[in-house]
Amino acid sequence: MELCLSADEKFKELDQEKLEELTFYAVKIRYPDAFYQPSIEEAREALKQAINLKEFILKRLREIEE
Repeated sequence: MELCLSADEKFKELDQEKLEELTFYAVKIRYPDAFYQPSIEEAREALKQAINLKEFILKRLREIEE
């Protein structure tokens, strides 16, 4: 996030806490010894945040290209 913010201040519009939650899942998947299985609700929320982030980035890329 720090790299994104240094390149584009629009990233401040994103919910930083929600993005930190996504980082949690990314780290857990890398280390199978620390297996964690989220609840269905947690998985749905993480998916929602990942989709929101993807859409935000794609929108910014389109705006920059214009």
